[in-house]
Amino acid sequence: MSSFFAKCKIIFGNTELEKVLSFFLFKITLNEIYRKVKSLHGF
Repeated sequence: MSSFFAKCKIIFGNTELEKVLSFFLFKITLNEIYRKVKSLHGF
């Protein structure tokens, strides 16, 4: 039973890490798009 919980913890930990990484990638991508739009429109 304890090994089952350990596996769940590993899977959960990986998904949490992926969520954080994808969130940062999403923010960086948004910043890049925002910068390009700003330079295009000369804001």
